[in-house]
Amino acid sequence: MSRYELFIAYVVTADDGYYFPDNYNVDEKDGVTVTRDSASQVTVSGMPYYNVSITLPAATAKTQAAMPSAVFTATGSDTGKLTDVDSGMQYSLDKGATWKNINGSSAELTGLTSSTEIQIIKKGGATATGSDIQHITLSQAQTPTASFAATGTDSGTLNGVTSGMQYQIDNGAWNDISGESAVLTGLSKGSVIHVRTKGGGTVLFSRPQDITLEQAEKPTAAFTATDANTGTLSGVTTGMKYRIGDGGWNEISSNEKISLNDLSACTISVMQRGGEKLDSETQTIQVTKPNAPAASVQNCINGNDGKLTGVDDTMEYRISGEESWIAIVGSEVPGLASGSYEVRYKANGTALASAPQTVTIGSYAAQLTKSNNDVSYYDSLIDAVKAAKDNSGSTVKLLQNIKVKAYSLVIEGCRNPFTIDLNGKTLSTDSSDEIPGNLVFYLKNNDASLTLINSAST
Repeated sequence: MSRYELFIAYVVTADDGYYFPDNYNVDEKDGVTVTRDSASQVTVSGMPYYNVSITLPAATAKTQAAMPSAVFTATGSDTGKLTDVDSGMQYSLDKGATWKNINGSSAELTGLTSSTEIQIIKKGGATATGSDIQHITLSQAQTPTASFAATGTDSGTLNGVTSGMQYQIDNGAWNDISGESAVLTGLSKGSVIHVRTKGGGTVLFSRPQDITLEQAEKPTAAFTATDANTGTLSGVTTGMKYRIGDGGWNEISSNEKISLNDLSACTISVMQRGGEKLDSETQTIQVTKPNAPAASVQNCINGNDGKLTGVDDTMEYRISGEESWIAIVGSEVPGLASGSYEVRYKANGTALASAPQTVTIGSYAAQLTKSNNDVSYYDSLIDAVKAAKDNSGSTVKLLQNIKVKAYSLVIEGCRNPFTIDLNGKTLSTDSSDEIPGNLVFYLKNNDASLTLINSAST
């Protein structure tokens, strides 16, 4: 160099494939120094005293970075993780068309398929050239062919699976399967069960098998009460089941109606088993049992003219002790003989027949006809006679054979004449030691007459 300038500065760059190492050192010579600016550049500068000649040592040839030895581990059907990498590496999923930097000791990969080839390279730098490309080829596990069998309205079992599979309900977490079946709960109509075969290493998890759940139709069975504790369940088909109250479920194996016994007020539940579908929603039938009615009676006057009253068309009756019930039409049942009867509400729809009300139709002892022809009936002759004493010109008529205690028919101080019509019946007393023997009427201080008619004497 010739000293014709006060200060000189020359920049020297390394050729491609070469670099100036950290320990690149050139001694100062005659006011000129050499400074390493970077691995690719040095600067020669200074104020030479006179002509100066400096020889620069040759740049060092770059070495090639070692090819990566990354490890890929599949984590899903289209995802995986690269490990044993560093932030000086890049990866490509499109055969080198684009490269993505790796930031850290691992990298999460998405959008993978069995045809994806993962390429990893160690980037070149100041002292080394880029590495050869590491190639990782992927494959994918086979999609399962599981089946679903419902066990309830919100539960079922996955069959045809293995311990190398997983399942997921809708968008929930994946669950490992530990055997040849898996019990599932918390299901509903429209739920999607995803089943996949687990992968590992360079084998992606399988594409999921998707099972969309349907639900069997809710039954429309009908219950018809037939008696106080029996009825029939109709509108059922094979594949349904029913239960009474909180009892166990009973499988239905035909389309015929079912006879139910020993019932009381209860709930009948009916469900359609779904098979591959979820069991149906439960149909609920409410069975009721009304209280016994409160009917009234009218006693017999002439033998077979007793009545049940306070009744209606929803009821039925029978003579106590008989098997058959007779439907009631209207508000009364006429023409009944004296005796014990049972009245109940009929079985109707989902209402069982009620418990029976027991009533007794008696026979009136006597009839009192007043002088104005008003008629009253009495259960005892004594009551009828007492009433006649206070109603002048009235007639007491016997309606049945009557036996009274001696001296029980006392007529004392009577001022109103009346008549007793024996009506062909027998009026007698129990035996007595009194004279004249069997005394029926005891008359004392009466101003009015007592007349007996239809008898042997007056």
